[in-house]
Amino acid sequence: MRKRHSLTFNLEDERHLEADRIISEKPLKQRSGYIIDCVLKAKSEENLKAMVKEAVLEAIDERGGISVSPTIKEQPVPGRIPDHMMDFLNSL
Repeated sequence: MRKRHSLTFNLEDERHLEADRIISEKPLKQRSGYIIDCVLKAKSEENLKAMVKEAVLEAIDERGGISVSPTIKEQPVPGRIPDHMMDFLNSL
């Protein structure tokens, strides 16, 4: 038994054009397998990304969070070393 899906490409969208070009380069009998592999790989990457994100958040939580330094609001002046960098150099 087979199930059929139809794809439509917007020829004004660069991403669609690129995808169409890549699929069209594949031999006819390999296109379905190629698309299936791409879909499964994308899903696998989504799952991996979610697992890594969860692991990182758990590790941060286990260590009591993270501290964030205040944002430096000093605007750079061409040809001048910012004060915070000078402070660091002076502390050496």
